[in-house]
Amino acid sequence: MLVYRKREVERSYFARPEDMPRLLHALLLRRGVTSASEARAFLSPGEETLRDPLLLSDMGRAVSRLRAALEAGERICVYGDYDVDGVCASAILYLHLKALGADVRAYLPDRHREGYGLNEAAVRALAEDTGLLVTVDCGVNAVEMAALAKELGMDIVITDHHRPGADLPDCPLVDPLLNGYPCPHLSGAGVAFKLVEALSGRAAAMEYVDLAALSTVADVVPLLDENRFIVRAGLERMNEAPRPGIKALKRVAGLEEKTLTAGHLGFQIGPRLNAGGRLGSARRGLELLLTSDPSRAETLARELDAENSERRKVEMAILSEAEAMLEDFDFPGHRAIVLAREGWNTGVLGLAAARLVEEYHYPVILLCDEGGVLKGSCRSIPGVDIFLALTAAGEHLMKFGGHRQAAGLTLAREALEPFKAALEAHLRENVPAEAWVPAMEYDLDVGLGDLDAYAVAALEQLQPTGMGNPAPVFRARATLEDARRIGRDGAHLSLTARDGGGRLRAVMFSAGARAEEARGEFDLLFSPGMNVWQGRASVQLTLKAMEPLDARGRVEAQRGQMGALLFYFLTEMLYNRGIDPREGTVSAADVRAALAASPQGTLLVAESVKQALFLLDLLSQEPPLRFDFIAGAYPADARAFNALCLLPAGAPARNYRRVFHARMVEGAPPAGWTAALPDVDGLRRVYRAVRDLRRHPLYYQGLAALCRLLAPDCALEAEGVGAALWALAEMGLIEADERGARLLPMEKRDPMDSAAVQMLLRLRAEGR
Repeated sequence: MLVYRKREVERSYFARPEDMPRLLHALLLRRGVTSASEARAFLSPGEETLRDPLLLSDMGRAVSRLRAALEAGERICVYGDYDVDGVCASAILYLHLKALGADVRAYLPDRHREGYGLNEAAVRALAEDTGLLVTVDCGVNAVEMAALAKELGMDIVITDHHRPGADLPDCPLVDPLLNGYPCPHLSGAGVAFKLVEALSGRAAAMEYVDLAALSTVADVVPLLDENRFIVRAGLERMNEAPRPGIKALKRVAGLEEKTLTAGHLGFQIGPRLNAGGRLGSARRGLELLLTSDPSRAETLARELDAENSERRKVEMAILSEAEAMLEDFDFPGHRAIVLAREGWNTGVLGLAAARLVEEYHYPVILLCDEGGVLKGSCRSIPGVDIFLALTAAGEHLMKFGGHRQAAGLTLAREALEPFKAALEAHLRENVPAEAWVPAMEYDLDVGLGDLDAYAVAALEQLQPTGMGNPAPVFRARATLEDARRIGRDGAHLSLTARDGGGRLRAVMFSAGARAEEARGEFDLLFSPGMNVWQGRASVQLTLKAMEPLDARGRVEAQRGQMGALLFYFLTEMLYNRGIDPREGTVSAADVRAALAASPQGTLLVAESVKQALFLLDLLSQEPPLRFDFIAGAYPADARAFNALCLLPAGAPARNYRRVFHARMVEGAPPAGWTAALPDVDGLRRVYRAVRDLRRHPLYYQGLAALCRLLAPDCALEAEGVGAALWALAEMGLIEADERGARLLPMEKRDPMDSAAVQMLLRLRAEGR
């Protein structure tokens, strides 16, 4: 089940400048841009985008204390974090203080031994020879540790960007979330960048804009306002004059000859820099950013690249184990996936959780059991504030912290079940069930004729795109043609989309298996781009989703498949697999109520096209209800989204709480095909027809086509031929599968000795 959802925005309006394509203008209006001057600033952000750093909370106090330390020659320690944001923030502040002649060191806690943020052992050790401790990307909730530092005679300045709790440390506290700062979503390194700007001016801060840009993308903060300028300026710096560490990372990532984009930072550069902190020590990543020696940078980059490869292996192993633990998971009965296991690497749990979120669209919490203490990471879905959920269940946690969509937590093993119960209760009471239906957001409905080269090329001005400024996604209704598999092993899909105004080529990655169905009218989501081939540029669509239109037409289209569908359905009936034998009736109102109560857990089964159309009409009444349609099989998705199945065969569906067969619903028509089933003479006619195929071969594609081909000569409907082929196969006279039917060596059989034939005749008699 998939929902298309238009991005929620505050609508705005400004007159379209003459040099701005209509498509770009419409998109900027959807993104909330209110004037031509704001549009120009958004599309071409300059240094004027940067705000006065003294607007940040306690920035004046922080700068005064740093200047005092510099003048007095005090030892300063920059205390960071082990992820990309923390490493970049540490590098920015360390490099600048070093350039000012400070006696400065950098400290990054070990992810596995110390965990996130300030810890007592580190604070006590640092207090022995440090006069001023400055945190970056951590500390906003370190009330006790700040008090300890003070008690030990060490001053502390905290710079952070995480959400503050109810109690704040008693020290200068620079955080864009504290006092209504105009750009509240700076990264930790973005805050360090602003601290340098406040301390030494904008020109000094711009020396580190590349590191601030890398952290901004890697930490997935909104690419708006100051962040937009920081990333654009940082990318220019990395492409024109990269520092040795960035240059070495580009080389090991295979990007040396390419122009870096925000996507490269997020998916190739960032993960390699992160690898050290996940599996070993983040110190290597910090040294890589600090070094001015190209040879040393190359060595460190290769080490991080190797660790990144090892990280992927560890991540895949965790995913495999987590998937095994979910084999019997009751998705409709839960609102979060919470898994705990000994031996999992805590440095990789967040990445594995993110992959599970992508696959299942559930909030995911993965925990490593370390001697009775569970430590782990959370990742969430849109609509579920995981930090708020952890707060609601906080009485069961030893500590936690993070954002709306990602967080970390620690709890005792014995608190796991009470924690899960409290978490489930909060989510069920405070978040609507619709949040668990996967959704894809889009910006505008367009016609393909709107996507000329001039309009599509202009969309590049929206770069850098990412969190808060996503790449444009459009929606269109179009007819798909010429679908074919491309790429290695036919993994991808190439096709043509056309509507009344245009005709464009399109690709959909990892969708080669959908080539057969990609015909007819579809509802598409896509991102347009310019494709250059042999010197010629043309518009090409990258499809994000394609959903068939006209549910009634989809059901009607199954008439031609009825013979094949019946073939497998009868097998299920004979062996009593997945067929509900219950009798009795249920009202149409009860069926609609079950589907309306939740998007998960209700299955409707139709045994004919006529029954499927009856149920479709029932579901389409106002307000229409959402469901999946599947022919010939049960839903494979363990999340058990509401579905309508026509003649399902195979493994019965998992996790469905309510199963309604059409024959149980008041007013539903009979299946109909039972009256068309063959008698013994009909079986003989079909057998002779299959035998004649060997003597006079005819071309056909698949079992459904064979049923249609033989029907006229056998004086049967296609359904009757399918049923006859099934019975003959059960008797061992033919071999039949989705490819068609083949004669087996002749053996004399009495049809009445066959349970399949007896069932067929009984059903035929009942239908007549």
